[in-house]
Amino acid sequence: MMWLKACPRCNGDLYIEYQVGETNVVCLQCGHILTKAQEDQLRRPAPAGVAKN
Repeated sequence: MMWLKACPRCNGDLYIEYQVGETNVVCLQCGHILTKAQEDQLRRPAPAGVAKN
């Protein structure tokens, strides 16, 4: 799965990186690895009537 222009550091594209025993959400452009809190916020749907950036 990819999130376009969703990196909190550079607004780059994020993807899921699978490693043995863990998964990380990583920016394709700058290499930033999201924290668990940032991942949770990314995967949480926006409330009804609120536009996402």
